[in-house]
Amino acid sequence: SNLGKEDAFGMSTVGNPLSVSKDDIVIKNTSGSTAGSGSGDFHQYRAQRRKEYFRVHKMEKAYSQQAKEEEFQKRRQERLEKELSKTAKKSEKRKRAKEKKKSVKQQKKSVTDSIRKEDNEVVSGKEENKPIENKDQ
Repeated sequence: SNLGKEDAFGMSTVGNPLSVSKDDIVIKNTSGSTAGSGSGDFHQYRAQRRKEYFRVHKMEKAYSQQAKEEEFQKRRQERLEKELSKTAKKSEKRKRAKEKKKSVKQQKKSVTDSIRKEDNEVVSGKEENKPIENKDQ
């Protein structure tokens, strides 16, 4: 429907909310002064003025809508960046906690292994080969 539409200057109006159609800017039978005007000129003037007000109102409304949309997109982008930052921060915190938990577990395991190793050395070491002394004799 909007394909190939052009404004009065031959520019494409597709996707441009501030564009003005040819019908909005064509002004017919304008009078340079009121001297010599006929009785019908006032009605032409009033119709012309109404069209001009409508055209200006339409442009202002389109500009206002465009400004609101830009402001919305700006706020949306800021909120999105804030949420991504928050998510990354929490993710990093979870990662650090997981690594800390893993290192604590690793330390406990190394301590337990070293204790077991010492116990095995004691059991399988020198004390095992010693004869058991009997205190009663």
